Amino acid sequence: MTVQGDVAQNVAVSQSNGADITHFQIFGERRSGTNYVHTLLQRNLGAAPCFHYGWKHGYCTAPAISRNALIVVVVRDPLDWVLSFYSRQFAPAAHLDGLSFSDFIRAEWDSKARPDRQQWDLFGHRHDRSLRGEVMQLDRHPIEGRRYRNVLEMRRIKLAAHLGFRHRAGNVAVVRYEDARRDPASVLTKLAQEFAVPANVSWVAVTEQVGPPSAKRKQTRQDIAPEDLDHIRSQLDLHVEAGLGYDVTP
Repeated sequence: MTVQGDVAQNVAVSQSNGADITHFQIFGERRSGTNYVHTLLQRNLGAAPCFHYGWKHGYCTAPAISRNALIVVVVRDPLDWVLSFYSRQFAPAAHLDGLSFSDFIRAEWDSKARPDRQQWDLFGHRHDRSLRGEVMQLDRHPIEGRRYRNVLEMRRIKLAAHLGFRHRAGNVAVVRYEDARRDPASVLTKLAQEFAVPANVSWVAVTEQVGPPSAKRKQTRQDIAPEDLDHIRSQLDLHVEAGLGYDVTP
């Protein structure tokens, strides 16, 4: 799978159908910068944010996608992502509590349903609080129903699903979190130009915390042991990661 577009120019545009963009939805795994990019676009582009094409950290669960929708897939460097995901886990199953980083990246991933925090009603799902604590099905393998073998397999499969929007939707863009942080004006300019979306003359920055903060427990890329890096590489689709501009070499 490849991503069409020049990620070196901050935004890879998979396609545009030329229709007027009236709304957008963000998709991306947790700890990928989805809240930041959502807020950046909401403040600066003349399109309304929406949530009804599916849980943003999951898969497309809508029966159809409007030709006036812009789907924005947010990605993040896999090493930075897995370190951040480890430092701030979201409703993990009990067997994941207290694991070292090395054990965590090898453990099966499973998570708990949280109707309120996961905002099921926004994504068109029945808001049933009695389901709190049950298995979060949107964090399971979408075809086989099993646990992901580890969080890296979850990244690989969800990333494939998110990039698969280029086969589902008429307007799709891929934004790297790093680019949106480093040069938000260029990202906004590219989106506004490529999709003919009205935009603010003066960009409104996002300077406050807009998503769950990182935990105090932090590791850096330099802390990743060689054998752990080998494992990480073995679980990713390196061709897809390279197509996004990410080099996961030692």
